[in-house]
Amino acid sequence: MIRFSNDYTPEELMQIVDICMKALRSKDMYTFAHSERVGRIAEQMAAGLQLSNEEMNVCRVLGKLHDIGKLFVPNAILRKPASLDEKEWQMMRKHSDDAVRILSCMHFMGKYMDVVKALHERYDGKGYPDGLEGRNIPLAARILAVADSYDAMTSDRPYRKAQPLEYVYAELVSGRGKQFCPQAVDAALVLLEKNMRKPYAVVTESLKKLIEVHSPIAMSLPLIRPL
Repeated sequence: MIRFSNDYTPEELMQIVDICMKALRSKDMYTFAHSERVGRIAEQMAAGLQLSNEEMNVCRVLGKLHDIGKLFVPNAILRKPASLDEKEWQMMRKHSDDAVRILSCMHFMGKYMDVVKALHERYDGKGYPDGLEGRNIPLAARILAVADSYDAMTSDRPYRKAQPLEYVYAELVSGRGKQFCPQAVDAALVLLEKNMRKPYAVVTESLKKLIEVHSPIAMSLPLIRPL
C-alpha cells in the first residue's frame, strides 16, 4: 500500500510540494510544465488501474517531483536546442541522484525513496542504478516511467517538436514488457486513445491499424491484473 506519512496534513504536504515546484519553475519552465503533466498523467493511469485514492495521490506528487534534481543541471544543457553529447548526458543523468538527495531531506518521503531511486529502472532489468526487474520495481516507479515517457514524446522539447500520435503509440507498444510494465502501458494506451478523440488529433490509417491489433480497449483487456 502506498501512503504518505500521517505526520503532515494534506495542506502542509502540498505547501512543501508547491515550494519545490516554484523553485523548478524559476529554474526552467519546460521542466516545470513537464513535471506537472507527468503528475497528472500518472494519477490518471493509477485511476485506470483502480488504485486507491492515496496511491493515486502518491503517483501525482512523485510525478510532480520526479525531476526536482534538474535544479542542479546547467541551463545550457536543459535548454540546448540539439541532442546532448556524451559529456552532457553524463551531467544530465546526475539529476536522479540529486533528486534522491533533495527528497531524502523530507522525512515524510523516506518510505518512497525506493520509488525515486527506481525511476530509471526497466521492466526487463536493463535499467539503472540497480538493474531491478519486473515486479521488483516499485509500482509507482513503473507507472511514473511510462507517464514520463508518454509526456516526453507528446510534448515539444527544446530540440524537437512533439512526436506524432502514431509514433507514441508504437513506442509504448514496443516497450511493453521490455522497458515498461505491461499494465502501465495498457493504462497509458487507454489515455492516448481518449486523446485521439479530440478535434485536433491526427489519426492516420496506420495508427488505426496499430489500435486494432494492440488496443486494450478493442481487445477488452482487463487493466486490473497482478501489478
